[in-house]
Amino acid sequence: MALPTVNFMIYNPTGMDKIKAKWTNELASTLNIDFISIQEHMKKNIGHFFSKQFSGFTNNIVPAVRAPEQDSGRPMGGLAQLISIKHNIKVSRVATKGFRLQAQILKLQKVSILWINSYSPTDPQTVNYDDTELLELFTEVEKIMDSEEYDHVLWNGDINWDPRRHSGFARTVSNFVERVGLVSAWEKFPVSHTHVHTDLKSTSILDHFLMDEALLKVVEGAEAADLGDNLSRHSPCIIKVRVGELPARPRVKAEGKKARRPAWYKADEAMKEAFKLDCQA
Repeated sequence: MALPTVNFMIYNPTGMDKIKAKWTNELASTLNIDFISIQEHMKKNIGHFFSKQFSGFTNNIVPAVRAPEQDSGRPMGGLAQLISIKHNIKVSRVATKGFRLQAQILKLQKVSILWINSYSPTDPQTVNYDDTELLELFTEVEKIMDSEEYDHVLWNGDINWDPRRHSGFARTVSNFVERVGLVSAWEKFPVSHTHVHTDLKSTSILDHFLMDEALLKVVEGAEAADLGDNLSRHSPCIIKVRVGELPARPRVKAEGKKARRPAWYKADEAMKEAFKLDCQA
């Protein structure tokens, strides 16, 4: 793929139907979006819906689920990663579990990006809470980061994490993101909110682009689009990335063995400094 820049968008439509699909397509066309991550499409029987409604994109879909012993009613969650068919992009899907996580490896220019889309449990905004489901999600994210081969990480989605909160949930997410060496695009391009609550007055920052620092350096712009005709209380969020300037990570293959991606987030400061010097040599 020989493009100097690409545009990523994340959007939680809180349920996807033909009207919301049309609105999302029109926005993607207006903003020249190359990659879309969707959370909470809430469709259990996806059938040909995404292929038909998003015909300008290839798709990777995780269906929504119903709770155990729930035979009817609206299912919860559901994820989608959409890639514009305008570009001939090589993609490798990564096996994941459950309805909260999906991942693919994108081959862009001379680098590869581990592209993760997730939908986190809701923050109960208490100090003590049951973190089982959240930690299961993070364990799988870390396993993927540690086992797959790639150059950079872009983990986006409805993380349900507002860093300004002092809840136990927010502390757990903050600690995990820092430990695996990722940063939010909102640290470089601050936003006031990405979500409006049911009272239509209070707001939160729940949707994020999380990435390694080298990737953040080539993010040209990021925003949470506050649109009057938006059909969801989540704002569509967009980043523009200068992929042509992304550096590749050096890889070393042991003779007769498949190289395993170095776990950079586990490196100490001396290792990180040595790596920086190698890149500058």
